[in-house]
Amino acid sequence: MLDLGNFILYGSNGNIKWQSFDSPTTTILPTQRLMTDGNLVQYPIQTSDTAQHAYWSIGTADEGAGVTLNFNEDGHLYLHNGTGFQIKTLYARENSTNETIFYRLTIDVDGIIRLYANSLDQKSDWSVKWFSLTNRCDPKGLSICSCLDGFDFIDPSQHWLGCREDQNLILSLYRSDNIQWESNPYSIINLSEVEDCNDNCLSDCYCEVAFFKDKECRKQKLLLRYGRRNMDDTTIVLVKVGRRSESRSDPLTTAEAETRGSKAQSRNAILFVGVAFIIRPIILLAISVVLIRKMKNLQRSHKNRLCGSVFRGTIAKG
Repeated sequence: MLDLGNFILYGSNGNIKWQSFDSPTTTILPTQRLMTDGNLVQYPIQTSDTAQHAYWSIGTADEGAGVTLNFNEDGHLYLHNGTGFQIKTLYARENSTNETIFYRLTIDVDGIIRLYANSLDQKSDWSVKWFSLTNRCDPKGLSICSCLDGFDFIDPSQHWLGCREDQNLILSLYRSDNIQWESNPYSIINLSEVEDCNDNCLSDCYCEVAFFKDKECRKQKLLLRYGRRNMDDTTIVLVKVGRRSESRSDPLTTAEAETRGSKAQSRNAILFVGVAFIIRPIILLAISVVLIRKMKNLQRSHKNRLCGSVFRGTIAKG
């Protein structure tokens, strides 16, 4: 294990067989380099490496082959092209001092890459010197989620698992404005009004979500991913959800709820009193039967004690 944090395995001939710097995971240490095209792109897990799933890129895809991301011991984070020319600087230390500073570049749990520094001389904690994103809502799939109307969390204790549709009877469309979603339509229809898009999706068994914008109705199936609010986006989202037939479309007012609650309590009280009147004679009858049987048993026992037992037989003569 080198002082820089590189773990190296050597063969019997002294050649390097494997080193951890060649297989970075979530942390990059100084002197470590990322090869190939040098274009850092971040995607959520379990998605394909395509542009629609990416939420951040370092922006060097057009720089050609041989681009490398370099991380020096002084914290200098930069990119070189194939000719050795520095094409982009991500972080450079402002003032060079003699103090000992450790650096690390880490993909944190919120999906953002951060460059940390820790001064050994000042005995300070790790401080952030550079980060890939300023908006913590940009990483796809990591924001605090809420379910649309007609959907519930798959697991209320694990919101990141997403939502699933309620198993109800009557279908309707729930409208949501100013929210962007991943668009992957199976059908695009030109319609003049959002109501026409609404009716078209309702009559289509395959349509589960419709996006209406600029007289264009884009129909697609679930799942919905990467939803985020954008007040500048005029897209109207129509999500097909189920509603129970006995439910009302308008919520109950407080007075109505209290009235229904008091009526339910009154019915419960009447039911309780009626049951009490029915059960009471049965209980009294059962007690009377038990007492009568006990009295008969006591009378038999009393007669036996007064008279004793009588035996019949013959006494022999002489």
